[in-house]
Amino acid sequence: MKKICYVIADAGRARLVRQRMEDGAFVTFEILAPDPDIGFGRRAMRTGHTVNFASHGVRRHQIQPKLGLRYRALRAFAAQILERVDALLSVGTYDAIVLVAPPRMLQAFERYVNPEMRTRLVGQLGKDLSKTPDHDLQEHLWTVNLSDLSRGAGRQYHGSARLH
Repeated sequence: MKKICYVIADAGRARLVRQRMEDGAFVTFEILAPDPDIGFGRRAMRTGHTVNFASHGVRRHQIQPKLGLRYRALRAFAAQILERVDALLSVGTYDAIVLVAPPRMLQAFERYVNPEMRTRLVGQLGKDLSKTPDHDLQEHLWTVNLSDLSRGAGRQYHGSARLH
């Protein structure tokens, strides 16, 4: 049986979770926080995008909407998380990964997933489960389809609609 590393993240925290072989329960084995050396202060993170006023009136214009400090910090944290996961995959601790994050964080992950890691990505879930306790993860992670694990192809899910 292949060992799967579940990456549960949002913009401010990430948990690396595995499933115990004995009882199938999910257990957090590592917690990651954004690197403080990135250089984005709290005030800059709260301000969001840069705003510019037009010279002929009071209208405002956003400058570079996706390149604000908040989005750059999000991308830097996504790169930090995937660097750690890549290290776990390269030493053989885990065979596959599943990304669980809000859709905006999944977009940031897409930028940094290398081709080797993409073959080991077996599922994605577009939900924020970063504050969900370990014992409640089972009911959320059931929607991730791991049936394509042998081929290495993953399916992307953006919700948890139950089909009965």
